[in-house]
Amino acid sequence: MSRHLLSFIGSAVFLLLSSPLLAAPAPSPVSIAVSATPPVSAAGPVDHSFIGLAFEGAWFPQFAGFKDAPNQLSKNLVDAITTRVGNKPLYIRVGGTTWDMAPFDQNQNEALKFSPGGEGHKMPFGTAIGPSFFDLLKIFTNAKYILTVPVADQKQDQATALVKAAYQRAGADAIAYLEIGNEPDLYVGQKRRPDGWGIAQHAVEWKQYAQKINEAVKAAGNGNAAPKYEALALSTSPHPDTYWDM
Repeated sequence: MSRHLLSFIGSAVFLLLSSPLLAAPAPSPVSIAVSATPPVSAAGPVDHSFIGLAFEGAWFPQFAGFKDAPNQLSKNLVDAITTRVGNKPLYIRVGGTTWDMAPFDQNQNEALKFSPGGEGHKMPFGTAIGPSFFDLLKIFTNAKYILTVPVADQKQDQATALVKAAYQRAGADAIAYLEIGNEPDLYVGQKRRPDGWGIAQHAVEWKQYAQKINEAVKAAGNGNAAPKYEALALSTSPHPDTYWDM
């Protein structure tokens, strides 16, 4: 290594060590006083029981099992979660897009009946629901359910019959909320509603279904109170129009 290179390196090290950035004194410590009581504007604590699960209705039997053959692994999981959240019920939402378009057949013996080629498909449209499906809701004794009520195909009689069967088979205590339809902002694009149909028209339709559903719950017996409903759930798709601006 040449003398000139060594001299250059030595000068660079000297300049670096004498830099004001390195020579600056350490900043003085800053003391922060934290109040023992939160300010009025602070948000409340998050409840331990905020955890929930959601399943496309067609695949719920795979998770739950069946009345005579429950999925013990899933039962253990639900029990473990409820223990960790303070022994409060675990909320499980059963529904989704395929459920919203599913027919309900009150004379069907099977819990679910897939359309040809539907079983094994990630979105098995046309899957028919039978009353015995709601026996599966009793597998998890530590759970409460949010059920989608199918309205995409505007079969109001089937929708109200489904709700009545759910209350009769699972019991009112198991059903926390009902969701009327699923992602209705997609109905026009799916050709299930006319162009221009939007949130105002959905609100009118929603009220009609809610009235019929309330009557169906009352008809299910056992002195059931009117059901509670989950708020509107929209898709994550962008809306170039203004029909669904909230």
